[in-house]
Amino acid sequence: MPKKLNIGDMRRIAESRSGKCLSEKYTNNHTKLKWQCREGHIWENTPAHIKRRQWCPYCAGEVIGTIEMMQEIAKSRGGECLSTKYKNSKTPLEWRCKEFHVWKAVPGSIKHGSWCLVCAGRARGTIGEMQNIAKSRGGKCLSEDYTNSQTNLRWQCKDGHIWRATPNNIKQEKWCPYCVHHVKLTIEEMRSIAESRGGKCLSDEYVNDQTKLRWQCDKGHIWEAVPNSIKQGGWCPYCMGRGKTIEGMQKVAKLRNGWCLSTEFINSKHNLKWQCKNGHVWEANYSNISNGKWCPICSAGVSERICRKFFEVIFKQTFPKARPRWLISPVNRTLELDGYCKEIGLAFEYHGEQHFKEMKHFHRKTSFSKRLEYDELKRELCKRNNVVLIEVPYTVKFEGMQQYIISECLKHGVHIPELGKIDYRQFNDVYSSNLLEKTDAIARSKGGRCLSTRYINSETKLEYECKNRHRFFVRPRHIERSWCPYCSHRARHTLEDMQKLAEYKGGKCLSTEYVNVHSKLEWQCKFGHIWKAVPENVIQGRWCPVCARGRVPWNKGTKGVVVAWNKGKPMNEKMKKKLSMALAGHVPWNKGKKGMQTAWNKGMKGIMPAPWNKGKTGVYSDDAKKKMSDSHKGKITWISGRHHNEESKKKMSESAKHRKKSVSKKLDKMD
Repeated sequence: MPKKLNIGDMRRIAESRSGKCLSEKYTNNHTKLKWQCREGHIWENTPAHIKRRQWCPYCAGEVIGTIEMMQEIAKSRGGECLSTKYKNSKTPLEWRCKEFHVWKAVPGSIKHGSWCLVCAGRARGTIGEMQNIAKSRGGKCLSEDYTNSQTNLRWQCKDGHIWRATPNNIKQEKWCPYCVHHVKLTIEEMRSIAESRGGKCLSDEYVNDQTKLRWQCDKGHIWEAVPNSIKQGGWCPYCMGRGKTIEGMQKVAKLRNGWCLSTEFINSKHNLKWQCKNGHVWEANYSNISNGKWCPICSAGVSERICRKFFEVIFKQTFPKARPRWLISPVNRTLELDGYCKEIGLAFEYHGEQHFKEMKHFHRKTSFSKRLEYDELKRELCKRNNVVLIEVPYTVKFEGMQQYIISECLKHGVHIPELGKIDYRQFNDVYSSNLLEKTDAIARSKGGRCLSTRYINSETKLEYECKNRHRFFVRPRHIERSWCPYCSHRARHTLEDMQKLAEYKGGKCLSTEYVNVHSKLEWQCKFGHIWKAVPENVIQGRWCPVCARGRVPWNKGTKGVVVAWNKGKPMNEKMKKKLSMALAGHVPWNKGKKGMQTAWNKGMKGIMPAPWNKGKTGVYSDDAKKKMSDSHKGKITWISGRHHNEESKKKMSESAKHRKKSVSKKLDKMD
């Protein structure tokens, strides 16, 4: 790991170059420090550049300019540079032209030919200038502040008409639009136009050409429209097939699997009450709905919805998204609060990661710096309007969100009602059912299913089950390209997984530590057999080797299931002796019960392998039977039937005599 640098390292580098590091604190490799060379030049540069052998830009001839250079440029244009210090090409300096106009501009623009804006006719206007222009035309400028040449101001002509227009338009000799178009309309004229079309103008007052009036056609339809549209031939939108009704709103909602709860439609700007398929209720006008907007709760992130629910449960009030009239940006844009309860003067903002660092996905339309400005503006405006604003950062976990909200509210003097612990997992109405349905559909397309009942967000793992009944957890955003880790042998298991697996098979995992799938663990089956096996084998379906063999290696003292004639009891000394006798040719046929049956007895597996049959066990061919009989120095009569009679028992015992000595030796060694 590379050594972390400090201010002492920077000073040593500067001293090695006969200079100084004038800064007091080292932040990181990319934060500028102040330096001084042996000639006394002072500049700023990052440690990264200094370490790459860069040094004084003045001595190297790399400086874009000096204050002397700026003064020379100003002098060549008959002016003067009033500043006394040059910092860099982007720091404004103060200038004065030969006409004594004073302004500020960056050195870079001056070097590239820019000069006095007033002389060039491009000076920034003032409210006084606008008032003088209006006065010269017999009118007034009613606005008090000048923003820029593209921001509307209020004007009044000599006939009393009031309108809005930009300073640019006014400078281009444009003036009162009413006088230009000879607008001299009255409410009587509006009524005359309506009567000529068989209808009525229901309004009592005419304001101007762009203020809506209420109209009624000959069929009784009532609507609102501006006089200008009526003058240009517009009339009843219902008769023309463009009318909007409450029934039409309900159809729009139905297309989105929701409902319009309002009973009356006034106009496209008037709020209606809507409900989405998840039961969320909100208000919005038809214009917003027709532009593609729908449920603001579903569209908000689940983290914000959970945060809102905490506020609603704690204070027993609703906290809908809101755009208060007093929350206005410098460009006359209404800002939005994530949640606002006007009754108790409390609002909240849930700040995601985009409020703390630059993120391309979130900062395509609004830059990171602009977002920070808006956050600060919201704080200031809420404070001015006596609204307590609680900001909840994304780093607060759901488990600790209740305590965080309460502690922040107490800091601001907000009274907290008495209540117990809130379980966010019970917030059924905040989770997105359609996203849960989507992830379940993906799981089913892979032959499995999603077992979770709530979708929180794309980063919170859900439980799934594959077609082989393996259960596992995966993040929803990974489910399309990832599936069962057990089937693909990618699972990272735990001791708890092994214990659950053993329990599923009716046994136990006796080990206390899990290393990996290739390190043996100790297991116990339901019959009490204990053995060691690697987890990988158990995961693949293998289990107790003793139960699988059906016999006991008694020389190792392990208990297990024994041969059929011992009624399934554990092996004892008497049973060992009986088995030894059987292997030596003395088969203890016990009251006609099934015993040890040989392979040549029509498909019944036995204990004797046949090397001449290529080592296979099972049913022997006629040729194999003949070879077996010859090898035992005697002819064996092969009988049919699955069970031995007295004759077959006798012949079987005789055929095994030649093995008596070798088997006895093996048994002695085993004991």
